[in-house]
Amino acid sequence: ISYKHLFGLVAKSSEEGKNWVRQIDRIPAEEDFPDYFADEDEQRDLQEILDSLPEGSKNVSEALEWFNREGFCAVMDDGQFRVMRQVEDTMWRFLGRDGKEDKPRMRWESMKRPDFLNFYETKKVESTNDKGKTTVTQLAPQWLGWSGRKEYEGVIFDPAGRFRGKRLLNLWTDWAVQPKKGDWSLLKQLLLEALCDGNEEAYEYCINWAAFMVQHPDRPAEVAVVFRGGKGVGKGTWGRALARLCGKHSLQISNQHHFTNHFNAHLRDCIFLFADEAMWAGDKKAEGELKRLITEDTLAIEAKGKDVIHTRNMLHVMMASNEDWVAPAGLEDERRFAVFEVASKFQGNHTFFQRLNDQLNEGGLQALLWDLKTRDISKFHPRRGIPKTGALAKQKLASMDYLDQWWYNCLVNRSLGKDIHPAEGDWQVGKARFLSHDIQQSVEQYLQKAGDRSRMRRSTMTSVGDRFKSRVPNAKHIRFMAPKDRLLELGEWLNKDGRTYGYDLPSVDDCRLALEGLIGEALDWDLDAEI
Repeated sequence: ISYKHLFGLVAKSSEEGKNWVRQIDRIPAEEDFPDYFADEDEQRDLQEILDSLPEGSKNVSEALEWFNREGFCAVMDDGQFRVMRQVEDTMWRFLGRDGKEDKPRMRWESMKRPDFLNFYETKKVESTNDKGKTTVTQLAPQWLGWSGRKEYEGVIFDPAGRFRGKRLLNLWTDWAVQPKKGDWSLLKQLLLEALCDGNEEAYEYCINWAAFMVQHPDRPAEVAVVFRGGKGVGKGTWGRALARLCGKHSLQISNQHHFTNHFNAHLRDCIFLFADEAMWAGDKKAEGELKRLITEDTLAIEAKGKDVIHTRNMLHVMMASNEDWVAPAGLEDERRFAVFEVASKFQGNHTFFQRLNDQLNEGGLQALLWDLKTRDISKFHPRRGIPKTGALAKQKLASMDYLDQWWYNCLVNRSLGKDIHPAEGDWQVGKARFLSHDIQQSVEQYLQKAGDRSRMRRSTMTSVGDRFKSRVPNAKHIRFMAPKDRLLELGEWLNKDGRTYGYDLPSVDDCRLALEGLIGEALDWDLDAEI
């Protein structure tokens, strides 16, 4: 019922001084919202309105009102004047509660003042005064100067509805489907048995992560979910389903240029970014941009030809790839990535995926949104309880810089390199002392075999020492008397008193345990590696 009808009934009961409650008759929605439910035959475009005006008429109010009815509005967007309107978003369908296509999805289109005037330049009205003089009135500039135009003082993206009642244009256009109880069991099966490889903890985390996005679309997840696996295993199916829920406010990319390029206006009203085969973790520029998208509170948005503006970051990032190295995951307390190895259980099972997609199209998407909206995640945050998986450990190993790669190879080989021996002790069974000179030589040998032209200088031994402090807690930097048989060889590494510098390191096994503690996973040390 309309607000006016309800108010009338309350006023009537108050006037009569009676305390009564009656069943309010529900009036047809077509009578309550005639503009929204009007038949297409009753909708007239601007030219039809102009053609219907009497010849010489000065009354153009109906034509001006057409601009408002079509969704045109004048706005100030970060200090710049724009004409904006909602247009049909041909990329996305809007599914109603019955699973059938409903009213088309809409998106906001922005125009500069000259573009608006140029496009509607031909829409004009001719009027004749008493003296027979004809005046031509262009409608577009008249609407811009009309006090009855729709206008807003600013543009925001507010999916949580925190700024209701303010004269601000909200770019949020709601979810692409309406939530409704139903069945999406096949997508659940794919998520549990393939994407999470039967791991219940990983499955619960992925569902909660998606529910966090739905229940808190205005807050960044701060953790990117990454699925790595072969082709055709279904790793992109879950991401595409979430993208369909978000509709206009999702972005599926296949090239990292779409988020590393400084023209990134497409992220302004995006809450779900799905990077499908778009990321190479070895790209340092992309790595920095990706990490900022995941964790930063704000985003710097730059549209082509416009000034940079800053908006709140509301992104929830998901990645899927066939590559071995997907996520640039650091060794120390990595909380930006939750990585899962996808099983090949459904690989090539076209019948299963066809049934799954049919289920989603026949109400499964609505059911997915219902379950995500109603799921209890009061004790969940994406940064807490990230599953420690072997897949994440592999990404950490792949993301090592040259110093960590050198140290990992030393531990695999149980040696610092050919012809490099401890000055004291046996490293294979216990604590051992190594000269700083020998450690630098070991690093240089590794870099040479790895094809790295850069070489360490003596001053960069400080970096090795810092790395030992974080990777080998019991390592000690010491100064001691150099072995007599090495005095000539050491040269500038010797002090005047014959002392030199080095490190006391725990046994190989203890060093391995320390590295595994950082990675969060037991490693397979039975490998063939070279230094």
